Amino acid sequence: MFLFPIAASLLAIVFSLFLARKIKATPSGSGKIIDISQTIQEEAKAYLKKQYQTIGLVSFFIFVILCLAINFKAALGFLLGVIFSALIGYLGMMVSSQANPKVVEAAKKGLDPSLKLAFRSGAAIGFLVVGMGLLAVSGFYFLFKDLDALVALGFGGSLTSVFSRLGNGIFSKTAAINANLVGKAKKDIPDDDSRNLITIAALVGNNVNDCVGSVADLFETYVVTLVAAMLLGHLLFINQVAVFLPLILASMGIFASIPVTFLVKIGGKMNIIAAFYKALLGAVLFVTIGFFPALKELAGSLDISFVNLYLLSFLGLMIVVAIFFAAERAPTKKYNSLGSIASASETENKENVIHGLMRRTRSTILLVILICIGILISFSLAGLYGLTVTSLVMFSLIEMIVSFAVFGSIADNTLAIAEAVGLPAEVCETTAALDTVGNIMKTVTKIYALVSTVLASLILFYAYIQEIRDRGLMIQFLLDDYKVLTGLFLGGLVPSVFARMVTGTKKMIIPALTPILIPILTAIILGPKGLAGLLIGTIVSGLIELGDFPKGVAGLTISPPIKTLNVVALLIVSFLV
Repeated sequence: MFLFPIAASLLAIVFSLFLARKIKATPSGSGKIIDISQTIQEEAKAYLKKQYQTIGLVSFFIFVILCLAINFKAALGFLLGVIFSALIGYLGMMVSSQANPKVVEAAKKGLDPSLKLAFRSGAAIGFLVVGMGLLAVSGFYFLFKDLDALVALGFGGSLTSVFSRLGNGIFSKTAAINANLVGKAKKDIPDDDSRNLITIAALVGNNVNDCVGSVADLFETYVVTLVAAMLLGHLLFINQVAVFLPLILASMGIFASIPVTFLVKIGGKMNIIAAFYKALLGAVLFVTIGFFPALKELAGSLDISFVNLYLLSFLGLMIVVAIFFAAERAPTKKYNSLGSIASASETENKENVIHGLMRRTRSTILLVILICIGILISFSLAGLYGLTVTSLVMFSLIEMIVSFAVFGSIADNTLAIAEAVGLPAEVCETTAALDTVGNIMKTVTKIYALVSTVLASLILFYAYIQEIRDRGLMIQFLLDDYKVLTGLFLGGLVPSVFARMVTGTKKMIIPALTPILIPILTAIILGPKGLAGLLIGTIVSGLIELGDFPKGVAGLTISPPIKTLNVVALLIVSFLV
């Protein structure tokens, strides 16, 4: 049974290499386009080299600690998670930066060639993420048959993700803000103008944040969700089917997503967003068909009816579609979100700020309702494992979401390069159209990251509870328990404290280590009950912070620490019982 997910992961990697080779064969243009693109790539490589040196140093100490405190297998799993996450981030940056001049050149031929090239560049990274993620999890478990060590693998991905989201977010927004200030306040020129020397830094920021940061975040979510689902299956059912099911569902997602990569193309109405709808709905259709025989075959072993399992898979897919629909509505004039903020600017600046803040506070309402509906239906159909299946199905399309994220980064840089080198108006119009949809795709990715963070953290939380009980400590986590309540309040504070650390510093090590130290200290002071309260408080408060904080600086940088808190809690269970 392990051969199927390993074969699927290898297929995803091969398909990623196939797309990368096709992209490399396309023309890159010449002159200033090449110069700017090469500069972006070299600066991004220099930045990542420095960041990975820091990650390597921290990882070495944690590796030694895990060897001494747990065992070598756990330390090896941790190291593998760090290496895979860092490698995917680096390769993603290389593919993205190499695609920039090629998409600019393709834009000279029209909208359809440039759209196809930009999306397939993103797909190359998306399939690399799921391929390497599934290979790491299935391959490591196949070799060692140790779920506790597998948790450490997720921890390695979490550490890299924290550094990537934190450092890359700070770099990106600092560069973007300064490019804007220099361009408009000091020199009265556009921020993407080649005379603005900080433009390159801003374009590097697009690569390392929207591409590397998003890829590391989603890779972490993918891996820790697979690991937590396998562990929960092991704890809830006395058979191996529940352990294998997450790997089977992830494999089916790969097979379903490969053919829809070629569906993204412009139709007769020249509607770019319709091309993405076509790809997403195509993937949903293929996954729905593919899940049918798999779930029918495995339902009997899980003591859950096939109908309920299949409804859970449909629920997970509908959550993804709802995210896409909500993201498309948010930034468009059609639904008056941006238009109302623009109208508020006609009076004075404070009206614009107040209106923007009001819109911001409303941004999490739909997400909370969506998550609540998902939890209620999942538990009503199959209890705790129902939520696990819903989340797994939602993550089965993660390669498509990564493709959207990287497309957004490429489209953003493509427009900037076209404007910086002074290409003809029709080329700039084409790249501007791509950038508009690219911004929507980045919104899709961010909303997906928020929802997936909450669902993944909930699965990790329940795995923590079940692991404690499985080890013989039959305690109840009740709200009238003072330790649980104390942990709950502390957990509600954690996202705000972390956000304050992020916005108030340009150094990464202390903020990155914070989500590792907090659960350990809480467990020492308040025990397993207080730690449980901390975890759930962080998840609930974090959801509001994630949607409410300014984007890129403190908002999405909170996502990896929330998952890291839960992973660390799961990792130290053996010391609490």
